[in-house]
Amino acid sequence: MDKKMYNFSAGPGALPDTVLQEAHRQLLNYQSSGLSILEMGHRTQLFEDIYAEARDLIRKLLKIPDTFEVLLLQGGATLQFSMAPLNLAIEGKVVDVLHTGYWSGKAIADIKRVSPVRIVASSEDSGHCLIPKVSQDNFNPDAPYVYLTSNNTIYGTQWHTFPDTGNVPIVADMTSDIFSKPLDFSKFGVIFASAQKNVGIAGVTLVIVRRDLAERCPEHVGTLLQYRTHLNRNTVYNTAPVFGIYMMLLVLRWMKEKGGVEGLMKINAEKAKRVYAAVDRHEIYLSRVNPEDRSEMNACFFIQGGLEQKFVEEALKRKIIGIKGHSEAGGIRVSLYNPVALEAVDALEELMEDFALCYSSFVVQ
Repeated sequence: MDKKMYNFSAGPGALPDTVLQEAHRQLLNYQSSGLSILEMGHRTQLFEDIYAEARDLIRKLLKIPDTFEVLLLQGGATLQFSMAPLNLAIEGKVVDVLHTGYWSGKAIADIKRVSPVRIVASSEDSGHCLIPKVSQDNFNPDAPYVYLTSNNTIYGTQWHTFPDTGNVPIVADMTSDIFSKPLDFSKFGVIFASAQKNVGIAGVTLVIVRRDLAERCPEHVGTLLQYRTHLNRNTVYNTAPVFGIYMMLLVLRWMKEKGGVEGLMKINAEKAKRVYAAVDRHEIYLSRVNPEDRSEMNACFFIQGGLEQKFVEEALKRKIIGIKGHSEAGGIRVSLYNPVALEAVDALEELMEDFALCYSSFVVQ
């Protein structure tokens, strides 16, 4: 096979080579069943085994307490912007929100359709280049929940320590950093994440919900939008995204082989350290993010002289793709999700060194 591209895309993101190879082997005839994984029924024993193993691995890798349920749903994180408030909001009470970027802004708009919102803290005045400082005193102890986005893919910031919200549960969009570090579940009520960055392909949404909170949902909410509907049907209420869950299982197995979340955390820290070191080493690269708030999943920076497009073109010549910044922020964005190999970072580092040497004359003194 020709050499693969080095994929730093923000999502759908890279997948481990071993996962792709295993999926290729099973695509036409899954476990000698005579069926492709693509045509397998979601009520068959073959799929039930896949589903059960995937959920079991999620629990073990994240060390999820028994008080939480693992759901594998559809609709992406975007559907959860609505589903979470529909289930957890309490009439007459105000949801506390931490606003740190584009995606929390999208979520705020949907929460407001269901409940009043109070912005506890915002990074908007800084251009979303930092994580706001907050303490327990900033939060309303009577709020139904606190909402935040754990990692901001567009601007490259991340909550490295989650805020102390007292007894108020956090609802967290962890789409871009789930499985990248251990979690203290005592802080959370709901965690959700689309799969296509750290744990599979597009089409599956992981939702981890505290069981008691799932019972809050008013009866008038649509059946499919109620967390308890999925809990009561062993989380398979309607046709499941069979292939997406199978691919998630393969990535989960790969994570386990890599030492689980703790092992991946060390690798991710090394990848981010190397990319940011290259940014800081050369004046041609400009990072606007507060150093202590830099994301280990999405390294965002700019290039002096407006040379971002040239950098993208040079990267393509070296089979490096997916580094153009989001249209909302511009610049360069290097996504370092779990499946991105150190080999890919080697190639990127070499490009950054060569580019800085070649275009040093564009540096503004």
